[in-house]
Formats: sequence, structure tokens, C-alpha cells
Amino acid sequence: MAYQLVRGNLVGDKDRLLAFWHAYGEASLNEKYAWIYEKNPDGQVLFWLLIHEESGEVAGATTLFPRKFVVDGQLREGSVAGDLLISPHHRSLGPAMMLQRAVVEEVNQQGSGFVVIYPNKNASLIAKRVGYKKVGHLARLVRPVSASPVLAVLNIPGALKVLVKPLLEVGFSLVLSDAFRDKSLNFRAVDRVGGDFDQLWGEYSRQLSFAAQRSCHYMNWKYGDDPDDKHRFYIAENRSTGVMEACLVYRKDEDALEIRDFIPAPDSTVGRKLLRKFSLFARQSGASRVIINSLSGSEYFDCCVRAGFREGKPGRIVMAYNGEGGIDVVGKLNDGSGVMLMMSDEDT
Repeated sequence: MAYQLVRGNLVGDKDRLLAFWHAYGEASLNEKYAWIYEKNPDGQVLFWLLIHEESGEVAGATTLFPRKFVVDGQLREGSVAGDLLISPHHRSLGPAMMLQRAVVEEVNQQGSGFVVIYPNKNASLIAKRVGYKKVGHLARLVRPVSASPVLAVLNIPGALKVLVKPLLEVGFSLVLSDAFRDKSLNFRAVDRVGGDFDQLWGEYSRQLSFAAQRSCHYMNWKYGDDPDDKHRFYIAENRSTGVMEACLVYRKDEDALEIRDFIPAPDSTVGRKLLRKFSLFARQSGASRVIINSLSGSEYFDCCVRAGFREGKPGRIVMAYNGEGGIDVVGKLNDGSGVMLMMSDEDT
């Protein structure tokens, strides 16, 4: 089959892209388009359409989201590749390679850029062929806050479970309620963050070798304006001054509260206190567990482990590509120390 690769126009090709996603995507792109494609605070989004020449139909699409990153204390222009979709009739190596190469060639033309992707296993094999390097995987970290997830993995007879469950619930109540006694901090859930978030991020990001850039404006856009999910912020603030000292973002995911973003503070002990207090908050909210997905092996990952989280099965692969003449992002991510990457960094 013959295909033509077309650079999409955010206005002129909008309807074609939305119709293609409506036909073959797992979810509609309509609301996400207005939010992420048209109002992205980090710059203009680029996308490509793969046209099947014989029929003239869209056979595939992919997108390059601009994203600013902090690299060794300096703000750098980078990208995140995502929204790769190929119609069932054209799911073969050729179309997928054409779309992946379009992204790589664009990054090379930018001169000093780089791109990060979070592919599934099949897509990672294609990404490798066009030059991406694997830099790790997102670990799914879980902390149970009730007896239910513990009993689900234990091979205990039904009659015994009736006796064990109340004891486990008492244990969780004691451990979580006793997890934090420092009266210098106040904890609360809010819908949006203020300017003190910028101060917190500025102090914390100086410790990082690589992380996606954040700001008060970005966080309120990314999480406060999300048309698909209801997010809230859970913050630790100095009880005397009211200044934010640590922050996380969460959403409800079935019986769990999932942490989508987490700024643990320059002093990691404050971050661990926030995670422990949030675990109690999750239990009081009726959740059975708290989940966080972060790059495995990083210091950021270790902060979560020290707060009582345990790693489950590996999640999405993380890959990166250095643009021609660009900085060695692959090397920095492989090093792991000082790296902060979350599942929520996947496409914005």
C-alpha cells in the first residue's frame, strides 16, 4: 500500500483528526483537542496525518507536544510524543515507521531538541528502529490503606477472612493515625494552587537533573482545566506562614486515589509526611489504596518507597531520543539520580 504523510493544520485538519479518533480511538479526542492541542501553554502542538493514497482516507496519526524541561537547572525546549493511532486496516510496520520517523525528523530539524515517549511494548519496538533508546520504566507504587487489597492477595479461607479483616482495619487505623504528629504543618485539599507553588517548584527543581517544568499556571491548566478527570491538590503548608511546603495532585480511580503529580519539597522529609498524611486522608475518604506511577530507580521514586509505598508490576516503558546536536538526555535519564518523571507527563 502507498501512503502520503501530511503535516496537520490545527484549524484546517481539525475535523479530519477528530473524525479519525472518533472512528478508531478508545476515547473521543474532541474535548482534549480544545484543551491540549489548542491551548497548550508550552507552545504550538504539531501533528501528522498518514493518508492512504488509494482511498484518500486517514490511516494513522501522531502528535508532538511541546514541553519545557528543567535540565541541570536550566530551562530547555523539549517534546513529548503521543496520541499515536493507526486504523485496524493499516496496522503494519510501514505506516507506524512513517509516523515515528516524522517525529524524529522534526526533532532533528529543531537542532537542540529532544523527545520523550511512553510507548506500549509493541510501539517500543518500532520506536527503537527509528533511534529511540529505552531509559527505564514507570513503576506502579501502591500503598494499601484498608484491609481489602491485602486480603485480595492473601490465600485465606473465607471464614478466617471474617476474623482477620477487623484486625487489619484496626492496624491500618493505628498506623496511619500515628504516622504524623508534627504540628508545624497544616494539610488540606484545594481545587487550584496559588503563586507559592512557583516558589516551591523553584526551590525543589534546583535539586533535579531532569524534570518536566511546572508552574502555578501550568498546574492549574493541566489539572484544574482537565475536561476528562476531576483532579484536586493536597498540600502541606507552614502552619505559621501559610506558605506551601509540599504538594501533590490526585484523582479518584475506582477504589483508589491515584497521585498524578507530587512535589515533595526540597526537604524530602516534608514530602514523606505529606504522602503519609494523604494516605490517612485517602482512608478517611473511603479509598482502599493509594497509587503513584513514577520512573523506577530515581531518588524521587525512593522518596515514595520511604513513605510506605511498594512497587508492583512494571508499567509503561520510557524512551527518549536526542536531537542532532542536542544535549544527552538519554544519558541523564539512564543515570536516574535527580530525575522526576510521572505518568502524568505522558502527553503534555
